[in-house]
Amino acid sequence: MSCPAVIFNPDNPNVLQWGPVTNNVTGSVVTTADVDVTILNAQGSEVGGQTWPATMAHVAAGLYRVVLESDIEIVPHRPLTAHIVATVSSEPMADIRVPVKVLTRTE
Repeated sequence: MSCPAVIFNPDNPNVLQWGPVTNNVTGSVVTTADVDVTILNAQGSEVGGQTWPATMAHVAAGLYRVVLESDIEIVPHRPLTAHIVATVSSEPMADIRVPVKVLTRTE
C-alpha cells in the first residue's frame, strides 16, 4: 500500500486528493477501498467547518478525492495533517497520518 503525500487545493473547490493507492504485495492499483479522512491542525485538533471524517471516492487509477466544505477553516502555510483510514472488504488497509500540502490555483 503506497502512502503518498496529500494535495489540498483551497478555493478550487477545496479538493483533497490522495494516491495513487497500490497494493504492497502485488503493486496493483487499489480501486475498491473505503477511505475516510480527517484534517488535523498543528495541535492535533480537527479543522473546523467540516463534518469529520469525510469519505473519499475513487476517481481514477487509485486516486481518491473528496470535495470539502467551502467554509473549511484552513490557513495557507500552516501545518495540517490528514488522518486517513482505508479498508478493503472491511479489512484494514491503512491508518496513516500524512502532511497536507496546501496549493492555491494560479489560473
